[in-house]
Amino acid sequence: MSIESCCASGVSVQNRQMLSRNTDIQRIPQISFLNCKSAFISTGTLIFNPACLKSGANQKPLMMKKTISFLIGIVCVTAVTAQDTEAMKKHYLKMYDNALVYNDARAAINALHGYVAIDSGAAYKDTLSMLYFSTKAYVSALILAEEVYKKVPANTEAMARAAECYDELGDPKTAVGLYEQVVPKTKNPYHIYKLGVGQYQLKRTLECEVSARAVLADTTSKRIGVNFTSIDGSQQAVPVNAAAANLLGVLKMDAKNYAGAKTDFQEALKMYPDFAGAKQNLEACEKALKGGTKAPAKTPTKPKG
Repeated sequence: MSIESCCASGVSVQNRQMLSRNTDIQRIPQISFLNCKSAFISTGTLIFNPACLKSGANQKPLMMKKTISFLIGIVCVTAVTAQDTEAMKKHYLKMYDNALVYNDARAAINALHGYVAIDSGAAYKDTLSMLYFSTKAYVSALILAEEVYKKVPANTEAMARAAECYDELGDPKTAVGLYEQVVPKTKNPYHIYKLGVGQYQLKRTLECEVSARAVLADTTSKRIGVNFTSIDGSQQAVPVNAAAANLLGVLKMDAKNYAGAKTDFQEALKMYPDFAGAKQNLEACEKALKGGTKAPAKTPTKPKG
């Protein structure tokens, strides 16, 4: 072999190695730098794409500017929304106050609905329930009252209102169940009397008598009023102690103890001389005692109050 051949062979080997390396280097941008990443050539050398680094450097400030602008936009929108919300709440409360001034229950209910649509706090729902109850919309009052006392178990007034709604809607059993939870907590003579009325409707006479006597034993009962429905359907506000005495008389009339019933009705009239229901019951007792005949109906099946 000639020296040229040997040199040529040597050059060829070197050239092949260099060509091999150059070929690998040329392939790398096509293979690896599409995603701006580093790549290894076949010999293990790490190759970087300068253009990629330049592009990334230019993109970072742009992305940061976009992010900052977006966050500023969110903050501004949130601030405006919060201001609008507070303004609307004040608007509805002003409507509510005006409705109370003009004694317009329907407008007050509408105003509170607007407020509750923004702020569904239990306190405002409780007030809305009271308004519905005052307008005898017992179903709406009941739904709200139950929602309130289930969310705030300490709100016994809401539970008592739910009980009264059930009573008005003709479900004394559920009403009594709720009053039995309320009375031990409130010890309110009004609630005790309402419990007694429910017990009377369910023919739980002994429990009814205990409730009526508990009302009479409470000295504050003479200062608490209750709506009483007479035989003819008319309603009258009377002290709850007088209503309890009348209830005792009704129990005795049912047992045909007209003499004992008469005493209770007379006691009710001492407590409240204008008590129309007690007067009617007293007249029925006196007729029964004089004529020896059965007294007429002396109280509605469901004594109100």
